[in-house]
Amino acid sequence: MWTAFVLICTQNFCFAVGGPGHVSEQDCYADLMNNGLPSLQSKYVGSVIVNLQCYNWGERKQES
Repeated sequence: MWTAFVLICTQNFCFAVGGPGHVSEQDCYADLMNNGLPSLQSKYVGSVIVNLQCYNWGERKQES
């Protein structure tokens, strides 16, 4: 499972936001670029997107 994280900074502080889970890295970045970033840029006007990354949580472990 892949989840997007974005680090956003204002003049006073920085914070991170995360996105929904995706089955592939490609889907994660596509959703981030097409939906996540435009939404964040309109919500946090005047802020700076410092970094972004899709993170792989690894395979889900099966319980015994």
